[in-house]
Parts: sequence; structure tokens; C-alpha cells
Amino acid sequence: MTNVVHLPVAFHNERLSVSRLGRYEQCPLSFYFQYVEDRSERPDALVEPDREPADFGNVLHDALERAYGWVMAEEYAGPFPEAEALEFYRLAWGDSGLTGVGLYQEGREMLRQYARKVGSVDHMRVLAVEQEFNLLVGPGVCRLVGAEERARWQHVPDHFVVNGFMDRVDRVDAETVEVVDYKSGRLLFSKEELADNLQVGVYAIVAALLYPWAKTVKLAFHMLRHDLVQRTTRSDAELAAVQEYVRALGARTERGPYKPKLNTNCGTCDHRGRCDTYRAAVERKLEVVAVSGSDLEALAAERERVAKIAKAAYARKETLDAVIRSALGDRESLELGGVVYRLAQYFDTDYPVSDVATILDEAGASLEPALRVDNKALGAILDRLEADETIPHTVRDFLRVRVAAKAVKTPQKARIDARAKKR
Repeated sequence: MTNVVHLPVAFHNERLSVSRLGRYEQCPLSFYFQYVEDRSERPDALVEPDREPADFGNVLHDALERAYGWVMAEEYAGPFPEAEALEFYRLAWGDSGLTGVGLYQEGREMLRQYARKVGSVDHMRVLAVEQEFNLLVGPGVCRLVGAEERARWQHVPDHFVVNGFMDRVDRVDAETVEVVDYKSGRLLFSKEELADNLQVGVYAIVAALLYPWAKTVKLAFHMLRHDLVQRTTRSDAELAAVQEYVRALGARTERGPYKPKLNTNCGTCDHRGRCDTYRAAVERKLEVVAVSGSDLEALAAERERVAKIAKAAYARKETLDAVIRSALGDRESLELGGVVYRLAQYFDTDYPVSDVATILDEAGASLEPALRVDNKALGAILDRLEADETIPHTVRDFLRVRVAAKAVKTPQKARIDARAKKR
């Protein structure tokens, strides 16, 4: 029996943030334990401290925040202030509970690497550092509000105020701003994670409201361990979807039910000891049954049983991987039972079409036979063109049909498709 919580009375978010929405996405039951349940009535209550101990990422973030704050305060323009950043890092480390000279040195090297990559800075290009925002989202409304107005909207039905901070906002040119976020994790974002990241969507909406003169808002994740920047953008249609999604998800956080959901963070969840679903996944035992190949009915039944076991086993593996991932922390590897565990990063490789086409044209070859179009990117382009009233209807009305006629379907290896018979 898994624990599913139904609320006897209405719950209202006193404070909603991107991280809290993300926790609900990962596991509604974890959200309930963390933010809804009256923990003062539990003897084993987890009391949130006024200030959580800073981890490694917080220390790096604090050092960069102070460095760019110094740039703005001093109206500085020139090479990135590496010496000042390292001194801020030393101070932030001293305020944290971290120990270990190896980890300390690793953080220093990451900041020095960041300084080399950034090169120069100019206070005139930095619009904000640690920019706080309160985004009000409701029926027909999406705007920024102040602290007093935020309090008035907190209990208005179907209205939600999302509070947060943007690490940095830069002015790229007269029409473009870029929201910068620092990440110290060992893994990069996949293409799908960048495309679906709720934080990106909310930041893009906020930046557009803060800087209405900007025609383009870019989002940049500075991946400090990897010495690279991962960038993405959001279309107007995608931002409209984010607004609707925040309303829908906010409503679900307040009404429940709060169901457990296995995910890669289960192994580090503060409430895993109280979760029946997590306990069942970790303790589940698998049974092996022999079936003769001549009995197709029995073989099919065993196939369906094994498919369910495989799904459960994979969920269990994901849960155990989350525990190991947490144990790895900032370490490069961990040896357990004769097995060495590391975090692996895999890549999908893409090439800029125009750049590669130019190179091949110079060599007397054409890119056209090898060119493929990404479905999602193509869909976004078609949506934009179809909404552009400067393009004649005779072109727009048949654009999607003409493109669809060019689609090429390549057969994949045949797979078994098993579905329950409809009664």
C-alpha cells in the first residue's frame, strides 16, 4: 500500500518558487512532506534552519556574485577581476561548512578557468546581479509585483506569485539581454533538458518584463566544471505555454492528491524513510519462472510478467543510481564492492548548417544529401511563419503541407508492440 495524501482542508502556497515547482514535478508526495504538512505536530519534524550550510556550488556562486557586485560598484571595465573573485571565494569558503584542500583547490581552478574564458568585463554591460523577482501569473495576467502586492495576491484563487533570483543579467546589444546562471554540477544539460527546463521559461518571462526594450532574451548556463556555456531561447508560443503550465502546476500543489513518484532524486530525498513506494522499489525481489517455448499462451503471459518486472527493476536501478550519485558528490569516482562508479557525460553532436555548407562548397561538395531537419525546430519555424501576417496567405496556408510532403521516413528495426486487448 503506497502512501497517497488527500488534503482535508485547502492549502495555499505562502511562497512559491521555481525550485518548489520543480520538487512537485519530481514527486508530489515529497512536496507535501516538505511544504504542506504541519511539521510542528510531528516529533521527528525536520526543522528548516534560518540559513542552510553552503555547499560547494553555493560557495562558487557567492564568489561570482560578489565579484560582479564589485564590478558594478567600482564601475570597472577590463580583464575579469580574478584576484578579487579568488578572495571572495576564500571568504565564502570560510563561512561554509566545507573542508578538504583538494576540493578547495578545485574550486579555485574552476574560477580561474572561468576568468580565462570570460576574458574581459564591463560594468556598463551588467544590468543586474542576483536580481530578485515576484512574477504574478493568473487568468489574463502575467506581470511583476512588489513585496506588498505579492502578499495581497497570495490567497487569491487561481493566482500564483513565483519568487526567485536571477544570478546575473547582461546587455548583449541594443536589442538583446542574456540571463546568466552558474552551474557547478558534473553533468551537462541534454538537449531535451534545456528545451523543457521550467527555470529557463520563467527567467525568460521575467527578463522580458524587466527589460521591455529587449526584442530578444537569451538564457545562458555557465557550466563551471566544463569550461563552456550552454545557451537556449524561448519563443513567444513557448512562453505562453509556460504561463499556463505554472498556473496548472500551482493549482495542483494546492489541491493534491500528493502521490509518490520514483525519480533519480529519491536516494537523497529527506523523506525517503517515510515513503512506501521508495521502500518497495529498494526491497523488491524478482522471481524467475521457466516456460516452455512450445506453449505460446504461457510464453506470452510470462513475457508480460517479465515486462512488468523489467519496468520495476529499471525504476529500482534508477533509485539506487540516485543514491550512488549522491554519494559521489563532488568526487571524480567511488569504488564499491570492486566496482568503480563515475558520472558519465554523453553528447549528441550537431553542426551549424551554414558553416558546414560553406566548407563543403569550397571543397566542391554539397551538404544537401546529408541534411536533416529537427522536428521541434522546424515546428517552431512553421508556427512563426504561419503567424506572420506580412507573408501572403497563399504562401502561409500551404506551407506546412508542402513541408510535410518532403518528409522522409526511415524504417527502424522491428520491435514487439504489446498492448492489452480492449474489452
